[in-house]
Amino acid sequence: MEKYITISFMKILLKILLSPFTRGFWSQLPKLIWFIIEDNFLAVNNIGKKGYKTYIEGVASLRNSHNIFIGSHSHIGKFCCVWAGKNSRIVIGDHLLMGPHACLYATNHGRLKNGVPMKLQDSNEADINIGSDVWIGSHAIITAGVTIGDGAIVAAGSVVTKNVPAYAIVGGMPAKQIGER
Repeated sequence: MEKYITISFMKILLKILLSPFTRGFWSQLPKLIWFIIEDNFLAVNNIGKKGYKTYIEGVASLRNSHNIFIGSHSHIGKFCCVWAGKNSRIVIGDHLLMGPHACLYATNHGRLKNGVPMKLQDSNEADINIGSDVWIGSHAIITAGVTIGDGAIVAAGSVVTKNVPAYAIVGGMPAKQIGER
Protein backbone atom coordinates (compact mmCIF):
# COMPACT_ATOMS: atom_id res chain seq x y z
CA MET A 1 0.00 0.00 0.00
CA GLU A 2 2.76 2.46 0.90
CA LYS A 3 4.52 1.70 -2.38
CA TYR A 4 1.32 2.49 -4.32
CA ILE A 5 0.87 5.82 -2.51
CA THR A 6 4.48 6.79 -3.18
CA ILE A 7 4.17 5.93 -6.90
CA SER A 8 0.87 7.86 -7.13
CA PHE A 9 2.41 10.84 -5.37
CA MET A 10 5.43 10.73 -7.69
CA LYS A 11 3.16 10.67 -10.76
CA ILE A 12 1.25 13.72 -9.52
CA LEU A 13 4.44 15.56 -8.65
CA LEU A 14 5.93 14.75 -12.07
CA LYS A 15 2.76 16.02 -13.78
CA ILE A 16 2.94 19.31 -11.85
CA LEU A 17 6.62 19.78 -12.62
CA LEU A 18 6.14 19.06 -16.32
CA SER A 19 3.02 21.25 -16.73
CA PRO A 20 5.02 24.29 -17.95
CA PHE A 21 6.17 22.16 -20.88
CA THR A 22 2.67 21.34 -22.11
CA ARG A 23 1.00 23.25 -24.94
CA GLY A 24 -2.02 24.17 -22.80
CA PHE A 25 0.14 25.90 -20.20
CA TRP A 26 1.82 28.18 -22.71
CA SER A 27 -1.44 29.07 -24.47
CA GLN A 28 -2.97 30.15 -21.12
CA LEU A 29 0.09 32.00 -19.79
CA PRO A 30 -0.56 35.30 -21.68
CA LYS A 31 -4.16 35.33 -20.39
CA LEU A 32 -2.93 34.81 -16.83
CA ILE A 33 -0.35 37.58 -17.12
CA TRP A 34 -2.89 40.01 -18.63
CA PHE A 35 -5.41 39.16 -15.87
CA ILE A 36 -2.84 40.02 -13.19
CA ILE A 37 -1.85 43.26 -14.94
CA GLU A 38 -5.44 44.37 -15.58
CA ASP A 39 -6.76 43.28 -12.18
CA ASN A 40 -4.26 45.20 -10.10
CA PHE A 41 -1.43 47.14 -11.71
CA LEU A 42 -3.55 49.03 -14.26
CA ALA A 43 -6.46 49.29 -11.83
CA VAL A 44 -4.37 50.91 -9.10
CA ASN A 45 -3.17 53.55 -11.56
CA ASN A 46 -6.77 54.33 -12.58
CA ILE A 47 -8.24 54.74 -9.08
CA GLY A 48 -10.57 57.73 -8.86
CA LYS A 49 -8.68 59.04 -5.83
CA LYS A 50 -5.94 57.47 -3.74
CA GLY A 51 -4.91 59.29 -0.59
CA TYR A 52 -1.48 59.93 0.87
CA LYS A 53 0.37 56.83 2.14
CA THR A 54 -2.40 54.45 1.08
CA TYR A 55 -1.17 50.93 0.38
CA ILE A 56 -2.89 48.35 -1.81
CA GLU A 57 -1.34 44.88 -1.77
CA GLY A 58 -0.10 43.69 -5.17
CA VAL A 59 -2.48 40.73 -5.21
CA ALA A 60 -5.64 42.70 -4.41
CA SER A 61 -8.32 42.78 -7.10
CA LEU A 62 -9.94 46.05 -8.22
CA ARG A 63 -12.78 46.47 -10.75
CA ASN A 64 -13.98 49.72 -12.31
CA SER A 65 -11.23 51.41 -10.34
CA HIS A 66 -12.13 54.85 -11.69
CA ASN A 67 -15.17 54.59 -9.34
CA ILE A 68 -13.06 53.77 -6.25
CA PHE A 69 -12.03 56.61 -3.92
CA ILE A 70 -9.69 55.82 -1.01
CA GLY A 71 -8.59 58.22 1.74
CA SER A 72 -5.12 58.61 3.26
CA HIS A 73 -3.22 56.09 5.39
CA SER A 74 -5.47 53.20 4.35
CA HIS A 75 -4.40 49.60 3.77
CA ILE A 76 -6.09 47.10 1.44
CA GLY A 77 -4.84 43.60 2.35
CA LYS A 78 -3.78 40.62 0.27
CA PHE A 79 -6.37 38.99 -1.99
CA CYS A 80 -9.01 41.65 -1.22
CA CYS A 81 -11.69 42.42 -3.82
CA VAL A 82 -12.81 46.02 -4.19
CA TRP A 83 -15.33 45.96 -7.01
CA ALA A 84 -17.19 49.12 -7.90
CA GLY A 85 -19.93 48.96 -10.50
CA LYS A 86 -19.98 50.79 -13.80
CA ASN A 87 -22.54 53.17 -12.29
CA SER A 88 -21.76 52.85 -8.58
CA ARG A 89 -18.89 54.05 -6.41
CA ILE A 90 -16.94 52.83 -3.42
CA VAL A 91 -15.85 55.69 -1.17
CA ILE A 92 -13.43 54.87 1.67
CA GLY A 93 -12.32 57.32 4.38
CA ASP A 94 -8.89 57.68 6.01
CA HIS A 95 -7.13 55.02 8.09
CA LEU A 96 -9.01 51.97 6.76
CA LEU A 97 -7.64 48.56 7.73
CA MET A 98 -8.89 45.81 5.42
CA GLY A 99 -7.77 42.28 6.27
CA PRO A 100 -6.84 39.65 3.69
CA HIS A 101 -9.59 38.21 1.48
CA ALA A 102 -12.12 40.89 2.50
CA CYS A 103 -14.48 41.99 -0.28
CA LEU A 104 -16.47 45.11 -1.18
CA TYR A 105 -19.04 44.55 -3.95
CA ALA A 106 -20.98 47.62 -5.15
CA THR A 107 -22.79 45.56 -7.77
CA ASN A 108 -24.69 42.29 -7.80
CA HIS A 109 -26.53 40.08 -10.30
CA GLY A 110 -30.25 40.64 -10.70
CA ARG A 111 -32.62 37.75 -10.03
CA LEU A 112 -36.12 39.05 -10.69
CA LYS A 113 -36.71 37.89 -14.29
CA ASN A 114 -37.73 34.23 -14.35
CA GLY A 115 -36.69 32.39 -17.49
CA VAL A 116 -33.72 34.70 -18.04
CA PRO A 117 -30.30 33.21 -17.19
CA MET A 118 -28.65 34.78 -14.14
CA LYS A 119 -25.73 35.90 -16.27
CA LEU A 120 -28.08 37.95 -18.48
CA GLN A 121 -30.09 39.59 -15.68
CA ASP A 122 -29.82 43.33 -15.07
CA SER A 123 -27.27 44.12 -12.37
CA ASN A 124 -28.16 45.85 -9.11
CA GLU A 125 -25.73 48.62 -8.25
CA ALA A 126 -25.49 50.89 -5.20
CA ASP A 127 -22.67 52.93 -3.66
CA ILE A 128 -20.67 51.66 -0.69
CA ASN A 129 -19.51 54.33 1.78
CA ILE A 130 -16.97 53.50 4.45
CA GLY A 131 -16.05 56.07 7.10
CA SER A 132 -12.63 56.80 8.60
CA ASP A 133 -10.80 54.57 11.11
CA VAL A 134 -12.72 51.44 10.08
CA TRP A 135 -11.36 47.91 10.48
CA ILE A 136 -12.74 45.25 8.14
CA GLY A 137 -11.64 41.78 9.23
CA SER A 138 -10.37 38.98 7.06
CA HIS A 139 -12.91 37.30 4.74
CA ALA A 140 -15.63 39.90 5.50
CA ILE A 141 -18.01 40.82 2.69
CA ILE A 142 -19.64 44.25 2.31
CA THR A 143 -22.56 44.28 -0.14
CA ALA A 144 -23.94 47.03 -2.39
CA GLY A 145 -25.69 49.99 -0.77
CA VAL A 146 -24.04 49.67 2.66
CA THR A 147 -22.68 52.60 4.67
CA ILE A 148 -20.22 51.88 7.49
CA GLY A 149 -19.81 54.67 10.04
CA ASP A 150 -16.54 56.08 11.38
CA GLY A 151 -14.61 53.88 13.81
CA ALA A 152 -16.66 50.74 13.15
CA ILE A 153 -15.24 47.21 13.25
CA VAL A 154 -16.50 44.41 10.99
CA ALA A 155 -15.58 41.00 12.41
CA ALA A 156 -13.77 38.45 10.27
CA GLY A 157 -16.05 36.35 8.07
CA SER A 158 -19.05 38.69 8.43
CA VAL A 159 -21.49 39.47 5.63
CA VAL A 160 -22.66 43.08 5.93
CA THR A 161 -25.98 43.70 4.18
CA LYS A 162 -27.22 46.70 6.23
CA ASN A 163 -25.74 49.99 7.39
CA VAL A 164 -23.35 49.95 10.36
CA PRO A 165 -23.48 52.84 12.86
CA ALA A 166 -20.35 54.73 13.90
CA TYR A 167 -18.15 52.93 16.45
CA ALA A 168 -20.25 49.75 16.29
CA ILE A 169 -18.74 46.26 16.23
CA VAL A 170 -20.64 43.92 13.92
CA GLY A 171 -20.26 40.24 13.16
CA GLY A 172 -22.06 37.23 11.74
CA MET A 173 -23.98 36.23 8.61
CA PRO A 174 -25.81 38.52 8.15
CA ALA A 175 -23.85 40.93 10.35
CA LYS A 176 -25.51 42.20 13.51
CA GLN A 177 -24.19 44.60 16.13
CA ILE A 178 -22.32 42.67 18.82
CA GLY A 179 -20.66 45.55 20.67
CA GLU A 180 -19.36 49.11 20.62
CA ARG A 181 -15.95 50.74 20.66
